[in-house]
Amino acid sequence: MWALRIDAGPGYRVYYALSGRRVVLLLCGGNKSSQDADMARAVDFWRAGNGERMMRSRPHDNAMAEFYRNDPRFALEVVNGILEDGDQAELLIVLRQMAQAFGGVQAVAEQAHLNPTQLYRTLSPKGNPALNSLLAILKAMGLRLAVQPLATPSAVNFNGNPLILQGRMRDVQNKES
Repeated sequence: MWALRIDAGPGYRVYYALSGRRVVLLLCGGNKSSQDADMARAVDFWRAGNGERMMRSRPHDNAMAEFYRNDPRFALEVVNGILEDGDQAELLIVLRQMAQAFGGVQAVAEQAHLNPTQLYRTLSPKGNPALNSLLAILKAMGLRLAVQPLATPSAVNFNGNPLILQGRMRDVQNKES
C-alpha cells in the first residue's frame, strides 16, 4: 500500500495498492490530522477483500454513499474538513452522497419537505441552498449546523481584532512619539 500526498489545503492523502497491473484506490480522503486512522482503514479494506472487492465498477456517488453508511463518523469528519476549507460545491456533493447513505434521497427529501428533484438540484455542485433548506436537509439526516471558535484562538483577541494588526498599530504609535 502507498500514500500519495497532495500538496493543497491541509495536505490530503490518497491511499492505493497494486493488484497485478491494476492500481486500486483504497481511500480517497483524509489529511495529516487523520493520517494514522485513514491508513489503518485503507489497510483493513485491502485485507478484507485483497483489493478485489474494491475493484468492482460502480458510480462514485454510490460507492461513497456505501462508505459513509459503513462509517458515519468518517462522513462527519469529511463534512467538517470541507467546512474548514470552505468549498461549497464539494460540501453539497458530499451531503448528497450522505443523503443516499442515510435513508436515501427520497426519504431525506420527504423529511426535509422538499421534492427529490429539488433536493438533487439543491445538493448539486452549482446548488445554492437557502439556510432554511440546508437546515431541513441536515435535520432529516440527523445532523445540525453548529458554530465553534477557530482552531487558533490566539490569532484573534476578544474584541475580534487580529492581534497582528494591534501589534503593528502599537509599533506605528511608538515610532510617531
